[in-house]
Amino acid sequence: MPLMKKVMKMRKVTYTLPEDVILEFHALVEDRKRSRFVANAIRVALEQEKLKLESAYISASTDLLRENEIEEWDSMEFVGEALRITL
Repeated sequence: MPLMKKVMKMRKVTYTLPEDVILEFHALVEDRKRSRFVANAIRVALEQEKLKLESAYISASTDLLRENEIEEWDSMEFVGEALRITL
């Protein structure tokens, strides 16, 4: 059975980068490997961002003061433009 290679959709994009970054990038990464290099660098950065968001979510979800504020806001009822507070 032949091995099937996973084919990913590709899109051409344009971004503006500092000239020093471009010069170093071109000096260190071969022409035919640049797209893969950029994709891998973005994947790493995205994973780091996801971890930061997850950490922030965990912090927020265990913040008792924040939870009390949410409960307080949930007890308020808006009728038209007026605010009715249920205690």
